[in-house]
Amino acid sequence: MEPYDPTMGIYDLTKDPTAIIIDLINFNNGTSLAPQNFSFGLPSVPVSDIHNTQIALTALPHSGLSGSATILYNRIDFEQVPEGRNTKFNIGSALRVSDLIPAINATYHIRLTPDDYVDGLLPVLDRNAINSETPFYLVAGSNSLIYCNKVLLSIVDTGLPPNPVLLSDIIVNTVLSGLNYV
Repeated sequence: MEPYDPTMGIYDLTKDPTAIIIDLINFNNGTSLAPQNFSFGLPSVPVSDIHNTQIALTALPHSGLSGSATILYNRIDFEQVPEGRNTKFNIGSALRVSDLIPAINATYHIRLTPDDYVDGLLPVLDRNAINSETPFYLVAGSNSLIYCNKVLLSIVDTGLPPNPVLLSDIIVNTVLSGLNYV
């Protein structure tokens, strides 16, 4: 995973969604706000053609701040998340989309919360055919602060234990910076 660098549009997507939004605000405003000082409204689609999301941010009484602000930004389209990484997930004993979330998080270096996706039953997989694929959509939840739209993924029965994640999906950068002895 790339280091946190907002100038390159790279954020630590393993953080809590509210922390990611505050990172955006801090970078764009030169502030050092903390997420625990705010309540976050529900995301909605703004009138703007430039941004795909707006939320209300309200200062909490204990924060030393007051008032509200409407924040405009762009959520990540779920279609962009795989970026060439594996889109097949071993079903193991998974029955629901939520059962696959730990493997999806590990594979894509993200932290999906229950608000970030629509949970539901996974499609029925032909258990008699090892390695047969069945597609399903991972759909962004309407309350997701970070993600929108959907991405086509697949479930497969590899015959392996539930939800193994390929090491090559987690360690995508194999050329590491060297250690220094000071």
